Amino acid sequence: MKIVIFGASGDLAKRKLFPALSRINTEGAEIIGYARSRFDRPFTEILSDLYSYDQDFLNRITYIQGEYDDLTELKKILTPDTCFYMSVPPTVYRTILQEINSMEYISVAIEKPFGTDHEDLKLISELNVDKLLFIDHFLLKPLSVAWPIIVSKETKLRNILDSSHVSSVEILFKEQIGGEGRLYFDEHGLVKDVVQNHLSELMVISAQEPRGYSCNLQADERIHVLRCTELKEEFTIFGQYDSYQSEMKMPSQTETYSVVTLEINDKRWKDVPFITIAGKGLDEKRTEIIYNIRRSAFQAVLDITGRPSDKIINNEDIKYIRLVCNIAPTNNVYLEVGLEGSHTIAYELYDSGTILSMMAEKYGEFENHEIVFDCLLRNKNFDCVHYCEAELLWKIYDQILQREKKIFKYQKGSDIPKEALEILDGIKSHYNKN
Repeated sequence: MKIVIFGASGDLAKRKLFPALSRINTEGAEIIGYARSRFDRPFTEILSDLYSYDQDFLNRITYIQGEYDDLTELKKILTPDTCFYMSVPPTVYRTILQEINSMEYISVAIEKPFGTDHEDLKLISELNVDKLLFIDHFLLKPLSVAWPIIVSKETKLRNILDSSHVSSVEILFKEQIGGEGRLYFDEHGLVKDVVQNHLSELMVISAQEPRGYSCNLQADERIHVLRCTELKEEFTIFGQYDSYQSEMKMPSQTETYSVVTLEINDKRWKDVPFITIAGKGLDEKRTEIIYNIRRSAFQAVLDITGRPSDKIINNEDIKYIRLVCNIAPTNNVYLEVGLEGSHTIAYELYDSGTILSMMAEKYGEFENHEIVFDCLLRNKNFDCVHYCEAELLWKIYDQILQREKKIFKYQKGSDIPKEALEILDGIKSHYNKN
């Protein structure tokens, strides 16, 4: 069997894909890296600059330099038992797919974003869509896998996840790193980079009904949620940290921060805003799903902690109640109650070990791209984005991606820009009236 990684010289391949391959059993598989870059030393040495590999693994790697619109040299060594992995800009997907379209192969895995827009995705799908696998590794995060299992098993928890108990849901994504001068990021921006895909999948996971654990049933439920989802452009803003243009050494209107508000128009979540809050160049790295619980639901929420003695807390003393699914850095689920006088009480409901054990039940010891490659090599199902799902995501976001954005500035290293605080207050005021 052969695995071909297009874009083998890029950061994703060198820092994530090849290390992931080295951590699974690839015995008997030939690994081929293909890219346009020329090197003055062996490709395996370049890989070894960033990660420590066994020599046996390195011996199975071949590197081919060439253009993506002419795969002549690559085709000479390919066999029908080949899997392709696209670690290239989405503008290159169709070029490569057209080149391999006449060949026999097993599958093609492509990374987000899935094309450049909805129309581009449709053109991609015309090139053997049955063999395309749309990869979003946020679906393979431990909490992404564990949360539907938890919700399906815990009746008391499931019963508070609706509009009667939840006033809003926030999907928070904070990174300390900035654009780092990358032209790729500048061409796409934050929304295409993480919001339209990663964070939208987290939004769907936070809202979906627990109808089963299989990959296909999970995908069906995500599609159901997306069909009910509407983007509220009036509650959407974009920002850029103050030193971004000097880092890029050119003017730019690319967003490095966004607040995007979505509604799920079904009975369970009617009038509950789902708000993605994402930014680069902030004060920390953090990814969370936050259910903001109504104060009137305090007693019902406390029941899930198993600590009835805490019911002595008066509702009048409560400032906020949050159910937090921390995807990074702590990988746990906890209930946080904010009280008058800046006091907080936190109850951990599921620790990292419990979540990892749920992950292991489905995928064993692997995570992220390790799961993808292990399943590709062994022809196993895994949680990936279905074509219909990818299409719905583009339909939801195309309206804001195709328009010129009004950009505010914020200080690099800050927690949350004042413009974000203002629109969050506006969102909550609007929906509380309803």
